Amino acid sequence: MAGIKGLAHRLVSSDGAHGQTSDGNQPINGEESVMTETTLNVEGMSCGHCKAAVEGELSRLAGVERSEADIEKGTVEVSYDEGSVTTDDLREAVAEAGYTVTG
Repeated sequence: MAGIKGLAHRLVSSDGAHGQTSDGNQPINGEESVMTETTLNVEGMSCGHCKAAVEGELSRLAGVERSEADIEKGTVEVSYDEGSVTTDDLREAVAEAGYTVTG
């Protein structure tokens, strides 16, 4: 059931349009997306399961285009639409996976 909820969360936001695109490039609602890249320091990742958990929670957020965790560096690089998701949302998703964003 969590998978269905996550999919619904990614496809529909408060205005019913963010996270959806007509052709994979242009937002349906006509607004320009501003993609932002950030790197978060994540405490406690030590294995492939940790990496998958962090990336999985981030990918459930509407507006997250890509996330790539690096276990050895203790970081996750995230590309996201700053009009749809905030850094606080990213931190909360990492916490939902069971880890802490530091710094």
